[in-house]
Amino acid sequence: MCQNDSTYRGTAERQDFYFKSPLAKLEENEDEYSRCWVYLSDNFKNKLRSFLEHLNDDQGFKLPQEDELTSYDNPEYLWLAYELEHIRHAYNSAMVNPYTGELLAGCKKIPYVQLRLKLEAFSIESLYPKTTVNSYDRQSNSKYVIEFDVAFLKAFMNFIVTVFDDNPQTYIELDGYKYITHQYRAPIYRMPPFKQKFDTRHDIPGMIFSEAIQMLLYHELAHIGGGHLDLKVADPEYGNNPDVQITEEDEADNQAICWLLGIRFLESPSNILEIGADDLKEELAMSIFAVYLLYTWNYSGMERMWNKNTISDYGHKSHLPYQLRAYRMLSVALSRLQNLGIWCEDGQVCSADGEKIKKEFFEEVKKMAFQMINSFETSLSMFFAKTENIYELAQSERLQELYEMVIKEQDELIPEISKEKVPWLLGYAPEGQAEMKRVHDLWKDVREHLEKNGTYCRLRKFEEWVPLG
Repeated sequence: MCQNDSTYRGTAERQDFYFKSPLAKLEENEDEYSRCWVYLSDNFKNKLRSFLEHLNDDQGFKLPQEDELTSYDNPEYLWLAYELEHIRHAYNSAMVNPYTGELLAGCKKIPYVQLRLKLEAFSIESLYPKTTVNSYDRQSNSKYVIEFDVAFLKAFMNFIVTVFDDNPQTYIELDGYKYITHQYRAPIYRMPPFKQKFDTRHDIPGMIFSEAIQMLLYHELAHIGGGHLDLKVADPEYGNNPDVQITEEDEADNQAICWLLGIRFLESPSNILEIGADDLKEELAMSIFAVYLLYTWNYSGMERMWNKNTISDYGHKSHLPYQLRAYRMLSVALSRLQNLGIWCEDGQVCSADGEKIKKEFFEEVKKMAFQMINSFETSLSMFFAKTENIYELAQSERLQELYEMVIKEQDELIPEISKEKVPWLLGYAPEGQAEMKRVHDLWKDVREHLEKNGTYCRLRKFEEWVPLG
């Protein structure tokens, strides 16, 4: 007999909220079309519904009629809308002097932001959510809307599952007991640090998905907070210029990864964090890894290869090539970790289990994050025993082939991967450095226009280009 042991619980500490794998068995009255990837207990669902209903009522915003996606009955909407509001609150809290309660100079609170789900055919154009000025209901007090393509969310989750959650096992049943005869491992669980995490594998896909979604929300709110949408409305000719757009996208990426890595420190009520040192280390490394997957997941095979013509061939679109986005994210993340190390030492920050958080701690985070990325890139070229194949062999009792598959899995050597197969390494190429410098230098002019038009958040200062390492 064969089965996949996926349960796909998320990072939630509550038992009333978890993610479920597309590989898991369908529940009663559930099919592939209606399968829900966010599960809420009735009690927790009612709490979120009540919270969002009151919030929307206060803003004078009504959900669209007869919309099954943007609905209080849809767990996906409840979860995403709640996460968005939590992140908006964190943004606004950071703009207030904690001692006086007054807004910091040059800051305004980001107003309420609608969240809407759309069911579109998955395409490159709908890869990620987008922020727009409200074009649905101009009578609503909400000025901004973040649109999520449900097809993208499901496709991204399916990708995570293929990498982490397809771990078939063969077993026999005797006297009412199930005895596992072999547990197959997805390739990524054969390499560090995931090799040591196989026993907690059910939590990993949910952690990755949750961190990636938060990155998307931070990115979209960075567009709002940085005044990108308002500039486009005030000066369409300038705001719609491709060079301006690519600069704003790069800046939103930079702001978002800084927020994602720093939010736990920002929200801590004291210098004692509400998490143990080992868990914090894994959380930060997993956040960086999750964003790397987010930027590179939709490219495989030859699309993952790069060469000296990759930059010139992509054309100056509204985003950097995905390889350079990944490189920029890693560079900014490492700088953020370095600054957090200095801040934690100065503030004598400790973990919940009493460990002082020092600069060396963040060096270990960096090492773990790159270990995750390297293992992921290598795993794409390794043998993969899929559940459907194992099931077919087990059902037809082709035991010799099952045995050979076990041997192949255990004996396969870790392949050597050329740098051209690793997307982010394009950033080291002279062509990559030149394009990133070009976008970096554009920030000076774009920043001046944004500041003149008005923003909610303070803008990052322009600094001279330093070659990234």
